[in-house]
Amino acid sequence: GADIIFGHHPHVLQPVERYKNGLIFYSLGNFVFDQIGGAQNTSMIASVDVFEDGELTYITTPVEIDGGFPMLK
Repeated sequence: GADIIFGHHPHVLQPVERYKNGLIFYSLGNFVFDQIGGAQNTSMIASVDVFEDGELTYITTPVEIDGGFPMLK
């Protein structure tokens, strides 16, 4: 099985879930598209650390899409 899943299709942010010993990022939102509307212009960067013992930790950095480019919030 997979330890980390990065979903993508809905183009809006969706939750992150710990499932068993893994991580599911259902959707990180858009990243370089500039669409009309707040939800479509909100995204995030996910950084995951994978340790030898199988532990997974992550941090997320919120970004806002402005003129087609991701900008840190």
